[in-house]
Amino acid sequence: IHASRTLKTRMRDILSRAGANEVLTYSFVHKNLLDRAGQNVDDTYQLSNALSPDLHHYRRTVLPSLLDKIHANVRAGYDHFAIFEIGKGHRISAGVDDDGVPIEQEYVSLALAGGDFYQAKAITEFIAKNIGVQFSYVPLQQGKLFESKRGALIMVGDVVVGAVGEYRGVIQRNFKLPKLSAGFEVDFVKLISLVSNNKHSYRVLSKFPSAERDVTLQVAQSTNYIDVELAVNNNLVKTDLIVSIVPLGIYQPDEGETKNVTLRISLSSHEKTLTGDEVSSVMDSLVGEVCDKLSASVV
Repeated sequence: IHASRTLKTRMRDILSRAGANEVLTYSFVHKNLLDRAGQNVDDTYQLSNALSPDLHHYRRTVLPSLLDKIHANVRAGYDHFAIFEIGKGHRISAGVDDDGVPIEQEYVSLALAGGDFYQAKAITEFIAKNIGVQFSYVPLQQGKLFESKRGALIMVGDVVVGAVGEYRGVIQRNFKLPKLSAGFEVDFVKLISLVSNNKHSYRVLSKFPSAERDVTLQVAQSTNYIDVELAVNNNLVKTDLIVSIVPLGIYQPDEGETKNVTLRISLSSHEKTLTGDEVSSVMDSLVGEVCDKLSASVV
């Protein structure tokens, strides 16, 4: 309990420093909210003595409650903002504990109005850096809330802890969201367990300076950004260096078969200051392998 409370306090501080505002929403919701989020109403607990018809179902997750608050704020003139909540949800399919009480699930959820996948992912990376874990990302095959081509699963090791991305068109329409909107939802219970027990997830900071290199890769229009980042990351993990990958931009013309993805790659060592030749050697190997894997070229 103490570890959970401590991490919640840290998480609130981290997200506030990232520019997000905390909100508190009701755990009980209207069936319409579940329908708009594409969530299975049959997998929710219903109250037999609800105080209001609007609060008849126990929510499954937190993020739809946040999405429901965006439109009113946009109408009030706020076109770029982030809101977050650390809250609980219940699903019938999650089962019950030994006392027959429905198992609670807890989430860290964020909705970003006027932001894209890369901005939402930058906030997840800010979280990871500040709580001492290494997040990795894999392409999202299918999701209720997030676009598969503009979203990713969030991993710690081989454990899925959440998802991040831009909202699907049907979600944007159902919640009257800005065309550019994104967010994430992380399973807080899984996260606290991994932070507490998985020593391999901790990233020790280097006392030596890092070296940065920018690279622009020209890839096929059909290639997702996350595929580019994964190819780069999978190459760099072989080096035993401390690595940071930040997207700087994507140029995607309306016509044509290719697009340009620009990344800023930061490299540092636990043992020494890297020389220019060592950094160039790592980058040359990286570019060669990634270009072969993605049929890409350097611009």
